[in-house]
Amino acid sequence: MTILYRNRRPTIQTTAPYKNVQERVEMIFNNTSLLIVSLHRFLDIWLPPLITKNPRQNPQAMIVVAVILALVAFVWYRYPQNAIGTRPRPDLKGPQGYPLIGNLFEVLGQGHRILENLLNDWQTYGPGCSITIPFGGRLISVNTPEQLAHILKSNFDNYVKGRFIHEISHEVLGHGIFNADGEKWRYQRKVASHIFTASAFKGLISDVINDEIANLLLILKSYSESGEAFNISDLFFRMTLDIFAKISVSQEFHCLTSYKSSDHPALARAIEEAAYTSDLRTRNPFWKITELLTGKNKDIKKWVTDINTWAYGIIAKRRKQLDDCKEERKDLLSLFMAYRDENDRPLSDEELRDIIFNFILAGRDTTAQASTWLIHHILKNPETITPLHEEISRLPTPTYESQGAHVYVNALILESLRLEPVLPKSVKTAIHDDILPGGVLVQAGDKICYSAYVMGRLAEIWGEDVLRFRPERWIDSEGKLKRESAFKYPVFNAGPRICLGQAFATFELVVFISRIFEAFDVKRAVDVQKEEDVRYAESLTHPMVGGLWVRVVSRKVYVADFILDLIFTIILRNHCIHVYPIVHMALISTHLLLLPRSGTLTQVAIYSPVKVDQEQVLNLAKLVLAQAILPKSFQICTGSKSYLFTRMEWSWQLRGHEVQYEEIKIECENWKWKIHVKDTSY
Repeated sequence: MTILYRNRRPTIQTTAPYKNVQERVEMIFNNTSLLIVSLHRFLDIWLPPLITKNPRQNPQAMIVVAVILALVAFVWYRYPQNAIGTRPRPDLKGPQGYPLIGNLFEVLGQGHRILENLLNDWQTYGPGCSITIPFGGRLISVNTPEQLAHILKSNFDNYVKGRFIHEISHEVLGHGIFNADGEKWRYQRKVASHIFTASAFKGLISDVINDEIANLLLILKSYSESGEAFNISDLFFRMTLDIFAKISVSQEFHCLTSYKSSDHPALARAIEEAAYTSDLRTRNPFWKITELLTGKNKDIKKWVTDINTWAYGIIAKRRKQLDDCKEERKDLLSLFMAYRDENDRPLSDEELRDIIFNFILAGRDTTAQASTWLIHHILKNPETITPLHEEISRLPTPTYESQGAHVYVNALILESLRLEPVLPKSVKTAIHDDILPGGVLVQAGDKICYSAYVMGRLAEIWGEDVLRFRPERWIDSEGKLKRESAFKYPVFNAGPRICLGQAFATFELVVFISRIFEAFDVKRAVDVQKEEDVRYAESLTHPMVGGLWVRVVSRKVYVADFILDLIFTIILRNHCIHVYPIVHMALISTHLLLLPRSGTLTQVAIYSPVKVDQEQVLNLAKLVLAQAILPKSFQICTGSKSYLFTRMEWSWQLRGHEVQYEEIKIECENWKWKIHVKDTSY
């Protein structure tokens, strides 16, 4: 039995079995068919015999009819256009609802276009646009900078995540930072702030990002050689999970290096399903019933089990390391394990689990989705590629200190996030009655919805060219980057709950885009995915349906790769002196073939079939540093292990004679080598 909707009137027809019965049943119940079927059976089977019998023989019939009519009249009077549990609000505008159920059908049917509908309702009805949902209460849209400043700052304590958000996501997120209010939120934010510091960026965070981007570039190079179309969004999700797993719990998932496998860690699958399920629950007031009847609750329990198995395993292993007095790691987990409350009580394993999973979820999804949408907009607007290449060729590889100099790359990021924010909508609950700027009355218990997606598309905020992708709107007349108020541009939230990882995410994006477009020309794989087919998926965040399919073509001639590979092999055989002229020519060739006109040398990959030791690395370093051309960084890859070599940042010009170095210092820690040059003279 399947319930079909035509012009919002349900009809019932028999259909053949579906391949995915659970999916079909879930669709039925998500559209409140239980209520409809029950009402249909009552009206079609039970009621007619009552009202067609002789009232004198069956006086109960008249009583039943009278009660039903009275009930209908009461409902029509009490809930003329609003859902049960809410009060009529003639002062608020919004799409017309129905007695008792309010705007239920509209909410249930708009999942794939929910953001467009939020924008259309705001443009149609203006500030204070409102809808009602049975057992979900009243939802008021708030999308002006003044109203956001009031909710997220001036009257911050009155607007909380509340029971509504906590109930739909507690099973997965627990009491983590994105689901917590009050003191639980405050201490998590305070402790986590210690990982996103300048010193952390210069050390742990920068090293981890550089290691992973090096792995990504090698993968892209293999795709450029094969000409194969691939889902770059999948690579971003793998890479960001690897990055944040290292930063948060010092664990290596190797998602990126195993990119040929279609399998992801169970944790990655759980993250995706948690975000999707939570979004469905916000729009389905009967989610507890529908998940029980469709068996979805069993899937959720499995995902939660996967999360718990991973998290509690990591926590137990770390506690054992502490008991064994091993060296303490400087990651998020260690920071929270060292935390004590006012009663000197440490956090329980359950609290640690909630905290770590919340940060993993945010660290993976936000940057991966932002990178995907950014590349989509660059490909959609090819006029942005030339200024992007010009800036990349003019400036050295971005570091935490120098990323601000990449003005155009930052402008591209800001503009992409304006149109495609990774957290497109948020909901809070009012504790007390309040009046918003503009005179909108908020009653205790009302839900407040604000949307960065909607605000990024309002002409009254961004001008008549609001839908045009124009990075130049973020650059002032002096060529410097412009900043807007977080209440006008809430893509990283605003007020006390502004995103802790904003600088981290921005740094990742600057590095990703600079390094990718420096080395490769990226083209849309139109034979796999056309531009018009790109759309967002239903989720709490803003993923792209099916990812983004592209092809890459190397912008650099990798002729020097083979020469350098040969050179390094000969070095390992202790025949350095015989190949010195070849080394010199190889480096000159690298300069001529791989570099833009600015003369800033980029990464060169050097491969070795064996593991190198310190003496061999020193010989290689001296050999390279003795030449007039110094690589900014180079990498030795042996099997699945990567060793990153970096030097100080500076620009240089070829002068025709040897460069002199006063001091060369080489450091090694866990097979991560760094070459430092103190001073140079030409």
